[in-house]
Amino acid sequence: MTIDTVRADHVGCYGAAGAETQNLDRLAAEGVRFDDARTHVPLTAPSHATILTGVLPPRHGLRGNGLFRLRPDAPALAATLRAAGYHTAAVVASVVLDRATGLDRGFDRYDDNQRVGPKSAFGYLERGASQVEDASIAALHGLTPPFFLWVHFYDPHVPWVAPPAFAKRHPGSGYDAEIAFADAALGGVLRAASERAGGSLVVAVASDHGESLGEHGENQHGYTLHRGVLRVPLILTGPGIPRGRTVSTTVGLVDLAPTLAGIARVPLSGAQGRSLQRFWTDGAAAAAPETNAGLWEESLHPLFDSGWAPLRGLLTSRWQFVDAPRPELYDRENDPGERADVSGAHADVVEELRRRVHELGASMGDVAEPESGPSATPDDKERRERLASLGYLSSQAGLPPAGGRLDPKDGLPGFLAVENAERLIERGDGARARALVAPFLRRDPNNPRLWHTLSKARLLMGDLPGAEQAIQRALALSPGLAFLRYTHAEILRRRGDETGVAKELSAIVKDDPRAVEAALALSAMAMRKKDREGSKAILLAAYEAGARDPDLLDRLGQHMLLAGREAEAGGFFAESLALWPDDPTALLAAGRADLRANDPASAIERLRRCATGPNAFACRMELARAYVVGPRDLAAARSELLAARELAKEPRLRAEVEHRLAAIDAMAP
Repeated sequence: MTIDTVRADHVGCYGAAGAETQNLDRLAAEGVRFDDARTHVPLTAPSHATILTGVLPPRHGLRGNGLFRLRPDAPALAATLRAAGYHTAAVVASVVLDRATGLDRGFDRYDDNQRVGPKSAFGYLERGASQVEDASIAALHGLTPPFFLWVHFYDPHVPWVAPPAFAKRHPGSGYDAEIAFADAALGGVLRAASERAGGSLVVAVASDHGESLGEHGENQHGYTLHRGVLRVPLILTGPGIPRGRTVSTTVGLVDLAPTLAGIARVPLSGAQGRSLQRFWTDGAAAAAPETNAGLWEESLHPLFDSGWAPLRGLLTSRWQFVDAPRPELYDRENDPGERADVSGAHADVVEELRRRVHELGASMGDVAEPESGPSATPDDKERRERLASLGYLSSQAGLPPAGGRLDPKDGLPGFLAVENAERLIERGDGARARALVAPFLRRDPNNPRLWHTLSKARLLMGDLPGAEQAIQRALALSPGLAFLRYTHAEILRRRGDETGVAKELSAIVKDDPRAVEAALALSAMAMRKKDREGSKAILLAAYEAGARDPDLLDRLGQHMLLAGREAEAGGFFAESLALWPDDPTALLAAGRADLRANDPASAIERLRRCATGPNAFACRMELARAYVVGPRDLAAARSELLAARELAKEPRLRAEVEHRLAAIDAMAP
């Protein structure tokens, strides 16, 4: 199991006073806790790829979030276990880990649907821990031993929106509140898994990376390589694993997949990591330093997100080294918190470790700036050429005019300005947001994030030409980032350019057929043009690509009703209600479909559930009809119509209610 974004020093068994991590603490008491486990990359998708393959990012190829895919020749723990007779399933909480990454390889069931419940829940691109707990327990019902279940909790990741009970207990830290929320849900999954596996359950719990929380000038993660984002909890329990043992030797997450394969007695071919079983089967291993050769670390996020220099590093038993335009060196012996950069005093160490980083990278086929994302389309190339002719791009687009890339340390103040400006935009203050990012654009002119934020600020201020100019620059720098295209589509919509909107949304869907928001918008545009078949085809393409979303399913159900295909409509509405049982739109539509299918009892049950809320008037009207055609309960039908009359705001609606009341009264004996 993995819990996203947990730094070890915020967990009770790692020394955090006041941490609400009872389940993690109990596991540590029952098994082996690795005190200095390190991730190799502080990003969700690449780190999980290492956890599930036992190889480092340059080998498995998934080097960033949303831009890469697991190489087909990379080892896969799930596939290895499945070939050995294991039943395999995964439940992941974030869109960052959906099957487009290739991480679904080897899983019989890969539940990557984050769109559960109302869109306001958990940001809608993630599932909350309680939802993951429910989905995991459901997945366990379909598994028989031996099984391999990977469960991923996302909650300690921003935004921090823990349920009120957890937030109340941690008033000063939304981060710790979400760790507590995830730990509680972890307990529910562990109980269910233990019941399913009997006494043979082996549990591994780790985090993919930590969180900076302001250290080294970073609030979150991805832009630095230091202890706060690299040191993570790692705990193993189960038959044959010692109880209450702590391993102080530094280990890497690359070792986890070979460990689980070793426990299952199934070799994981091609793994770079080593089984951690050596710490309880070889008495001398625990005392032997294992980081003399160095643990590989990297982050290409600065490059692909902001156009800055990528980072590589090496962790040895003595040193933490970061290879950047201005290298960093931390003395782990005298500065275990890795806070004081001593590179200036140890130039010889810097040169030696830089040489070793380059040699290790070369041995894995690493290149300075790996290509990512879809190939540029002719339109992208035309855009870049047009902007270059206007002076918006240097001769090497994406590189600062002076040559070389900005050191992330120097760029981070601008990123913090982006974070603050985004909060101002959410509050409707475009002018202050624009003023906040403008100075950094002069220093960092080829940063797509800065241009995107400026575009949103100008859009909020009603400056459509300025917003268009800024978003075009951002797109020229990073045409593969979907969120830039969404913003451009909104600018074009405000300008009344429906053709341009459709073009941008179509580009998003082309790159990601499961992009629900783009598919829904394109479908609605087709309906406005009376193109019902085109609208339905767009939605079906997203559905067939694996998208599952209440709004998508509701609209597909409506299309099937219009086509007279009640059974198919009912199936889509049922899927929608399985994701969001209280979806008022689906309840109303499903109730109507039940009536058309001559099932008034089911219609009444569903329509009662939406008799309050945004669709209350329509639900009351349909309930009245259901009571007439079903149990012929005229009193109940009349009661629903009277309630609907109270809700009717327009004369036309009130007249409709009065007409139906008169019809009900005429039926009375």
